[in-house]
Amino acid sequence: GPDSRYGDSVPPSLDVYQFIWDRTRMIRKDFILQNYTGTGGRCSAAAVRCHERIARWHCMMEHQLSHISEYVIQQSQQNIQELGQAMKTLNQYYDDSEGRSTMEEKDADPKHGCQSDAIMGGQDPVDYDGSVLSNDNSSMGTTSRIIGQSGQASNGTAEPEMRGLYIILTLNNDGGMEVLKYVSSLYKNRPEIYNSRPVQLALSVFRAWKENNYARFFAILRDPDTPYLFACLMFKYVMDMRKSAMKTMSRSFGGKNREGKNAYDKYPLSRFRDLLFYESTDEAREACRHYNIAVVTGDDGGRYDGEWIEWRKTPFKEKTDPKKGHIIPLRPLKMNKTIESKRTNATRLAVCRGEVSGDGSTLSHVVRQPGAMSSQERVAALQEQQRRLAAGAEQRGKNAARLQQQKEAAEREQAERQRKAAEAAARAEELAHKQQEEQRRRQEEEEKERQRQLALQRAEEERKGKMRRELEEKKRREEEARQKEAERIRREKEGAARAEAERKRAEEAARLAAIERKREEERLRLEAEERERQRQLELKRIEEERRAAEARRRAEEEAARAAEAARLAEEERLRKIREEEERREREWQRKLDAARKEMAFRRWRRRAEEKKRGVRQTHQTLERLREVQLDLSQSVSHSISHRSGRKPTSTALVRRTRSTPEPTRPEDLFYRLGNMLWKQIDFATLVADALAGEVSSQQRQEQQQSANTSVQYSQSHVSLFKMAVIVPSFDGPSRNLYETLYKWM
Repeated sequence: GPDSRYGDSVPPSLDVYQFIWDRTRMIRKDFILQNYTGTGGRCSAAAVRCHERIARWHCMMEHQLSHISEYVIQQSQQNIQELGQAMKTLNQYYDDSEGRSTMEEKDADPKHGCQSDAIMGGQDPVDYDGSVLSNDNSSMGTTSRIIGQSGQASNGTAEPEMRGLYIILTLNNDGGMEVLKYVSSLYKNRPEIYNSRPVQLALSVFRAWKENNYARFFAILRDPDTPYLFACLMFKYVMDMRKSAMKTMSRSFGGKNREGKNAYDKYPLSRFRDLLFYESTDEAREACRHYNIAVVTGDDGGRYDGEWIEWRKTPFKEKTDPKKGHIIPLRPLKMNKTIESKRTNATRLAVCRGEVSGDGSTLSHVVRQPGAMSSQERVAALQEQQRRLAAGAEQRGKNAARLQQQKEAAEREQAERQRKAAEAAARAEELAHKQQEEQRRRQEEEEKERQRQLALQRAEEERKGKMRRELEEKKRREEEARQKEAERIRREKEGAARAEAERKRAEEAARLAAIERKREEERLRLEAEERERQRQLELKRIEEERRAAEARRRAEEEAARAAEAARLAEEERLRKIREEEERREREWQRKLDAARKEMAFRRWRRRAEEKKRGVRQTHQTLERLREVQLDLSQSVSHSISHRSGRKPTSTALVRRTRSTPEPTRPEDLFYRLGNMLWKQIDFATLVADALAGEVSSQQRQEQQQSANTSVQYSQSHVSLFKMAVIVPSFDGPSRNLYETLYKWM
């Protein structure tokens, strides 16, 4: 109900659940710390009733919060775990060896917390459908409470109900083996609990789940006699049973008949919704889409008007995550129509107290703790307990004896059946032989009789055929008259129906035309508004484009001015760099010219001195050449005369004061001159050496024959040569340097 801490509004359901879940867990842990563990520890009816309330609350929350996705994803598993822990503790209490689960402890107040019906502040709570949930004693549900019936307390416990809920909770544990072991233990040790209505109902649910009998499962869920808490816990298996049902139906429906067509392929969606108890057609359609089942909409000739399922159109396939690949489950919606309707306007407190637990959910006997009784009551209670234990042991002995007798009777019956089967086989063999003989004889007689009967039969058939044809003709005429009458009636009805349908269609057409006119007017108005809005948007867009273009033009002008300024600055920088380079080049050229002039002057002065010395040596050489001029002419004439066969005269020979050098080739002389760098060339010496080196071998022989003379003759002819020095010309900064070198050369 409303809570002042939330501003007089209802607190979130998940917050309330988490708070109560935490408190109930602490209560159970507190019982464990106080050694309430059943056999070997403490045990009492109060502890049992407390745990029963906790278990009912967890069962109820499993369905009531199923519409909250956060609970389904994060809290449902924890809720089931806490329910399982509470159920295991209850099983320990119920299996207490001293039977203390129905006994009150000494000085215990069994009415504590059971008689107060007042709501602790606020308004009466409101159910999901808006109805007020009353909790006062005048409520009709208070008469069926397990605890606090009509103002007086009851100490009974709900062992049959809790045992049944535990069976449903553990349906799929170890493939159902845990349920079988648990039920077997109940059958042997607690037959009265085993035969109770809640346990038998839970076993029916187990069989339906084990056999994948979805029709039986949902029939039990729909049954009004199924308690509310059982339905809440069965909701845990609704998703799997629906999936199993769809898989079975997709395999079964749509089989091919003799003509090769799919039979029973079309299944109405509304029937499918009612069969699996979907809350709405939309939920059923979404389930078919999730499992890849085709749902078709239309009119199938009047048979399926609306939506139907075509099982063979698409195969059954579970939806998987495209990235991770795991199967995506289809969580069922909260079943208000099927499950919540069983609560019959009871509050959650009443549900936890056992108001909607149903018949047969409690034990009928109550035992008080011996410490709180008188001596006579204690003795009577102990005797009653011993009597019950003895009765239980006697009943178990009778059951064991009855089972043994049934087993022996079954064995005797099996042996008797085997003996009778052997005797019957022998009699059958003898009888078969006799029957063969009898059959052969009878066949012969039957053949004769058959021939006779065939003749009679043919005659009878001809008579009957004639009568049958007459009767068929009569029936045909009657059928034609009846068909004509039916056709006339049908036509009259069809005419009336067509007239009525035509009238309805005209009315519907007029209504639709009015609606269409309104729609058209609305559409035109909307289109006009849309055009006006588009025009305003277009004007706004044009204005924005103009502003943007103006901004771009200004930005481009600014960029152009900035670029021009940058270009001018760069040109000014490059001009200054060029002027600096030209200034440096002129400075360097000036220095080079000064150095070149200084070097040329020094070398010119040195060459002038060498030239003066060479001029003097040249004058001396020419003076010496003048002395040998006569000898040269005589030597030439002598050579000519020698070639003509005349011998030279002795006066034509000139005595020389030095010895004749070895003949030298002009090439060797040029090479030697080329290697004489920085030296003055004595032209007179070179000419003399050249003239003296060309003396022929004949002249040498003649000179050797003349023993009284030591005069050597010069060569018979003169070799003239020219020497040139070529210096390559270059352009650029080094041109002046080469010009200076050329002048020096």
